Amino acid sequence: MLRFPNPGSNIDSIVRIYKELFLELNNKSSFHLDDISETLVKRNLATSCGYMGKEALSRSTRSDRSRDPLYNQSKMYSEIYKILGWIHPKKSALNFKFTYLGAHVIESIQDPFSIFKESVLGISYPNEILDVRGELRLRPFSTILRTMNALDNRICRDEIIIGPLSLEDDRDEILFTNMIEEIKHIRGKIFSLINKLNDVSEKRNISINTMRNYTRFPIGVLKWMDWVTDIRQRDVYNRSMIFLLLTEKGKEINHFIDLSKDLRASDLKGIDEYIKTAIVRIAFYEMLERAGFVINEEINNQIKADKLNAANVLADNKPLLFSPFQELHPSYLSSIFPEVSGKKISKNDFLKQVNKNKIKIPTILTSKVTITRSKNKIIRYDNKLIKSFKESANKFNNITSKVVKEKYSLYERTNKKKFYPLVSNLFKILGYYCKLSRSGVNYQRWDAIIIDDVNSIPIEIKSPGEEIFISVKAVRQALENKIILLSRKQFATQQQTTSLVVGYNLPNDRSEVNTLIYDIYNAFNIVIGIIDFKSLLHIVAKTINEGKNHNKDELIHLLGFIDVSDS
Repeated sequence: MLRFPNPGSNIDSIVRIYKELFLELNNKSSFHLDDISETLVKRNLATSCGYMGKEALSRSTRSDRSRDPLYNQSKMYSEIYKILGWIHPKKSALNFKFTYLGAHVIESIQDPFSIFKESVLGISYPNEILDVRGELRLRPFSTILRTMNALDNRICRDEIIIGPLSLEDDRDEILFTNMIEEIKHIRGKIFSLINKLNDVSEKRNISINTMRNYTRFPIGVLKWMDWVTDIRQRDVYNRSMIFLLLTEKGKEINHFIDLSKDLRASDLKGIDEYIKTAIVRIAFYEMLERAGFVINEEINNQIKADKLNAANVLADNKPLLFSPFQELHPSYLSSIFPEVSGKKISKNDFLKQVNKNKIKIPTILTSKVTITRSKNKIIRYDNKLIKSFKESANKFNNITSKVVKEKYSLYERTNKKKFYPLVSNLFKILGYYCKLSRSGVNYQRWDAIIIDDVNSIPIEIKSPGEEIFISVKAVRQALENKIILLSRKQFATQQQTTSLVVGYNLPNDRSEVNTLIYDIYNAFNIVIGIIDFKSLLHIVAKTINEGKNHNKDELIHLLGFIDVSDS
């Protein structure tokens, strides 16, 4: 079975930590695992033994490094970044440098979705960078998606283990077909599935729990990319099982894979070095173009010449599915692309060859929502919730900040099952007709919607169980929600009516989300508003306990981050 490192399934966190590592360590010609650990604690991105900062590093450090928590955590992050092609080993396996591909991740950090997608699809085994045990010949994410497509667009975690992640050669159509038939044969038969898992466990000498841990990263990626969604189905014994269902985005990626030329490092062996270099350049810059970068005229001319030189090898003129920084040896790539580690990098420095459209980004966008002294009749959709706010007000002598703090802490570990209805009820208390969407209903892409005769507002909700800080992914989903609402005209809305994101905390790095909101507004004239849980609680507490009202017109047209203000 293919073994993925397990730093966690929160992809936003994995991308954010890479950004911090790059900004902190790129001035070095190379860096080590201890440098990664020091950066994690310096920037409060990791804890150890319940401590943060230098104390965390001190308490984590062991004479036996294999028992050092931060060292092992840093090692897992480094392995993921090597797999993605964002760092390369230098001199030794635990000594690293940043790659030219990794530098472009920083440039696209306000919306890393596209470059991350290319990096994920570019993962392929074996390669000249990673020392991976076993003889698997596999492009894992492409194989998982193809497998789902052949299995009624769905797959469960254990089927991923026994199927695509254990396939010896994904280019062998006989092996692929046999794998599909075997999964079809045992699907819905839990005991047959367990028996197969045991077979794989014994063959690979890996415990079942460990094999399941190896799926955390790939499943986290599939969900973060919105290529799959969870559904529940019952087996022949009427037991509930969780499956991953291929979304429309997932199907689109499958279509792209079908139309592409799947090229791998092994295919380039024996090819004339001049032609090989041409193919490597073509593949890399095609990746960047798909990720939203604009190739300058000088490089465009070079690519045109490369395509002529490689015409015999690339006769079918298909887009190349090949990521050089994830398959080829670093010393070979350094002869073709710029080195970035050890240099003070600015956008102009490392994008001399590749430029991205740039606009002037304003300061952080905030929009005031004013709470007035005029009385407001409370709409009693949830008497129990209203009662709890009044009880808190009595306990804290009607001090709103203390009421909000108590409620905020009460829901800090809440999952979507509890948090989504809570958010909907809070909006109802404020006088909005807010309706939750039903899970699994494709035409209701938003999590909730405020229905209005003129200004209906789709709401993307993120529970603290999903993400503690609102992310760029949530903003992208809010954009999709508004586009779908405008297109399908299911409820009345206006172009300048906001599309809301409601989450537990404002983004950890507000500038990233701010830039994306600004880009969306300039490109599509679509308004995205961000409401954190504390601000929503504050407005509700003022409404219930003081009978005050908020300016609904300000909320309906909220652009950027909410700024609650008492008049």
